[in-house]
Amino acid sequence: MYNSITITVLAKIWHVLELGYKYSFLRKIIGGIGEIFKNLGKGSRVLNLFISEKKIAEESLFYSIYCRFIDSIYIVIKKLREVIEKRRKNSLLDRTIVKLFENNFQVVNTFLVFLLSFSFTIIIINIVKGIFFDNILIISIIIALLSLIGLSLNLDYKEILNNSGIYKFLKEIFSIDEGGNK
Repeated sequence: MYNSITITVLAKIWHVLELGYKYSFLRKIIGGIGEIFKNLGKGSRVLNLFISEKKIAEESLFYSIYCRFIDSIYIVIKKLREVIEKRRKNSLLDRTIVKLFENNFQVVNTFLVFLLSFSFTIIIINIVKGIFFDNILIISIIIALLSLIGLSLNLDYKEILNNSGIYKFLKEIFSIDEGGNK
C-alpha cells in the first residue's frame, strides 16, 4: 500500500481502530447523546445563529472594517515590494548573496567558509584569553581542519550524499509511494 514502513504500520493501526469504533458500544452512546442534543436544539435561536446559512459575521461592521484594514496593509506591502524590487538589482548585498548561493557547490563552499571563519574566531578568542588546551579549542581546530579539507577537495557533496547507503535508507523510510496497490 505504502512505500514507507512507518506509514504502513500507522495506517494499519488506524484502520483497526476505525473498525473497532465503527461497531463499538461507545459509538452508539455518543450517537444517542448527539441525537438528544439535536432534538433539544430544534427551534433554538442561539443554535440557529451558529448554524444558519446567513453570513452574519461577514455582514457585520467589525468584519468589514477588519477586511479594509487588512487590504490597506496588503497594498502598502505590495508598494514596498515594488520599490525594493526596482532598487534590488543595483544592490551590492543582493548580488553577493545571489553569488554565494548560486548553486549547490557554492552553498557548500559558503557553509565551509563560514565554519572556517567561526572556528578561527573561537580559536583567536581562546588564545587571547590564555586558554590553550580546552575542549572548545580542540573542537574548533578540528572544525577548521575539516573545513580546509572540504574547501581544498572541491567535491560534489550532493552526489556523495545521493550515493550514501544511510541516506538512501532514511529517504526510503520517509518516502510515500504515490501509486499504491490496487
